[in-house]
Amino acid sequence: MENIASEIHLEWLELEQLLPLTLDKEQVHLFFSLNESISFGFGPYSRNLNAEKAFMIYNPEKSMKRSPKPTSCSRLLYLKLALSNLHLNYL
Repeated sequence: MENIASEIHLEWLELEQLLPLTLDKEQVHLFFSLNESISFGFGPYSRNLNAEKAFMIYNPEKSMKRSPKPTSCSRLLYLKLALSNLHLNYL
């Protein structure tokens, strides 16, 4: 099996204000809210990520710039990996 550690990015964030974030195309982005809800804006609409919940974003066509908006001091676990790595780990 090939070494995929270099293709996986894991980040712990403590947010108190908007944080500009680029979601690269052809990458799977997983967000886990640990203690407070966080709002993600997507053009004309937004999606709330409630405390102790997670969601995934995948767009193979274009990168997206987003700024998660915390309700207070929010803890967010962010995992980014290539779709091929996801398939390797779960097949």
